[in-house]
Amino acid sequence: MTVGGALAAISFDPLAPSAVRIVLVGFMGAGKTTLARRWARSGGPVLWFDSDRATLERLGCDSVEAAFQQHGEAAFRAAERDVIVDRSVPLARGVEVWSLGGGSLASEEVRAAIADACVVWLDAPTEVLWERIAGSDRPLARDKNSFRELHEVRRATYEAVSTVQVDSSVPTEEIGLGRLLADHLPPGWFGSGLAVGDGLTSRVQDIAALCDGPVVIVADRAVARIANEVEQRLTSAGVAVAASQHIPMGEWNKQMATVELMLAGWADAGLHRGGTVIAIGGGTLLDTAGFAASIYQRGVDWVSIPTTLTSQVDAGIGGKTGVNLGVAKNVVGSVHMPRATIIDTKVIDSLPDDALRDGFVEAAKTALLAGDWLLDRVRTVVDTPSAERHVPWLELIEGCSGYKDAVVSEDPFDTDGTRAQLNLGHTIGHAIEAATGGAVSHGAAVAIGMHAALRLSELVLDSPTGIANTWHDLCMRMGIVTTSPLEWEQLAPFLALDKKRDSGGLGWVLLAAIGAPVTGARIPEDAVERVWNEYVRVERNTGSELDASGRGIRVESASPRHPRVLVLFGVNLGELGVRDAEHYGTQTLPDLVRDIETWASSERLIADCRQTDSLERFLQALHEARLRHHAVIVNPGAWTHHELSIHDALEPLGMPRVEVHLSAIDKREEWRQTSVIRPAVDHVVSGHGAEGYREALHWIRGQIG
Repeated sequence: MTVGGALAAISFDPLAPSAVRIVLVGFMGAGKTTLARRWARSGGPVLWFDSDRATLERLGCDSVEAAFQQHGEAAFRAAERDVIVDRSVPLARGVEVWSLGGGSLASEEVRAAIADACVVWLDAPTEVLWERIAGSDRPLARDKNSFRELHEVRRATYEAVSTVQVDSSVPTEEIGLGRLLADHLPPGWFGSGLAVGDGLTSRVQDIAALCDGPVVIVADRAVARIANEVEQRLTSAGVAVAASQHIPMGEWNKQMATVELMLAGWADAGLHRGGTVIAIGGGTLLDTAGFAASIYQRGVDWVSIPTTLTSQVDAGIGGKTGVNLGVAKNVVGSVHMPRATIIDTKVIDSLPDDALRDGFVEAAKTALLAGDWLLDRVRTVVDTPSAERHVPWLELIEGCSGYKDAVVSEDPFDTDGTRAQLNLGHTIGHAIEAATGGAVSHGAAVAIGMHAALRLSELVLDSPTGIANTWHDLCMRMGIVTTSPLEWEQLAPFLALDKKRDSGGLGWVLLAAIGAPVTGARIPEDAVERVWNEYVRVERNTGSELDASGRGIRVESASPRHPRVLVLFGVNLGELGVRDAEHYGTQTLPDLVRDIETWASSERLIADCRQTDSLERFLQALHEARLRHHAVIVNPGAWTHHELSIHDALEPLGMPRVEVHLSAIDKREEWRQTSVIRPAVDHVVSGHGAEGYREALHWIRGQIG
């Protein structure tokens, strides 16, 4: 069989330095702060720590002079020492720049904190330094003679700790730090903006040097606590946060309507081209916010702060942004590189097991692409008890993010096939997600897609059988399923929508060996179908949805034991709890959704609840229901009384259809008594409040049997 394709392996040295700290030291007026800011804004390191700023913030003062007056020099030095030592936890990956106050090195603890750093001494003659700061409010620059004496005393310390000495008597724009420090920086650092380490969200103010103009924060509502902390820290650092949007995300909201919501909020807040968007959340939020940033005023800077394991090892890195178009994933998008990607590995300590398993799949996929060095880190995670995995997770995240960053740097716009390797397992994975309406999570779907891709690699590339066995073993030990009860006919329509398809058909990503990905392979569909049926598909209800430990991820949507019900809430129903309590009660929509999900589970159903004020999205959900659901419950709100398009979308659905209203619309105002959708439904529940949904679900269970 001739499959074509190209080897897409990259050169990546896992033993090369991945993290470095650059420490700028020097006397007053040497230009430490000015140079650090200029370097950060010109494509240099994105994390910049200024000890003077941090010390003043801790003491609650606006200037060093005020701090000396209110607290005394000794208290200032103690606070200065503490803020520097607090920052001494090194990055796992990335470059950070410290700008230290002139007298901070008098502390032995501070000198110990920078012992392993690249210390850059910005040196200049006393006369030059005095000319720069004479007449300022610096408390130690009142008298030229004492200034000169203090400079001579400190020079000896600077010389003792410095790695590199730079003449700073010239204008700062003539000092090219990147060039001068080339031998001390990790390979590929320039322009990457990637930083990985514990606790980085608690020091997010270190990106303040990047934020010249207004900032807007866009966060998944699920990580509102982190977003609030980020906003507080940026504000304390003097960054103007113009707006903060908390948006409930998920594949349902990864749509153009959400992009429009973001853009309107940014315009209202006065965000301009000199501003910055800071996106905080998982892959769907980052994809959507990054895409919005790419088109707002023809592109504004953005910062990616991924908060799920999946986004930290894959989705939050590399600048591929986009939204879905109906059931087709990521077909509207752009490549818009974030100015910085800040990965706080402590965030994953609070993630639920399902989210960790999803992220593990992406990490293990990356390891098969990268080679045995990263696969060993995957095995370490698997072999370590779950309560003791923080360090193994950190090391795995660092390796995966570094490898993906290197792939992206070689092929940023996905034009030569190198970057396409990252889609290994995703072609079928995305089809599974679409065919099951998202009931199978991204990670669970990719785990199955990887199994198919590795078996396909055996068939067409003669790759070692052991790779697929290794994949199955790793997944099984983490409680992840690699088989599926889906029929090939359920997947085929979604494969036809894959964004990698061109006039030559689908370009598959395969694996010739560990560390040897092949991209652009053209394979007859019947070969893929054969692999699916022989190696991946299992019979329904055989119990194979779970691994031997019983902890696997269930493919519930594909089982007739768990039919899926689309529950659609229409216009203004998101306002439940704050409008017309007499008719609608005081229960909020999130509370109602939780009740519906519980009631559905008791009926052995899965409720897929969605609310929208967009008629277009309401109709689109109904059009897609035939592909994803077994029954439909609709409460269109005011649309009930006039919107015939909903009638026309419901009428051809060959499944149980229920119309539900919280209030007794037949007993209210005359205009509310009309329901243009009623001829297109099979059952109506009205006036029973929230309990009406319980009744509707019970009726559906009886219809499905």
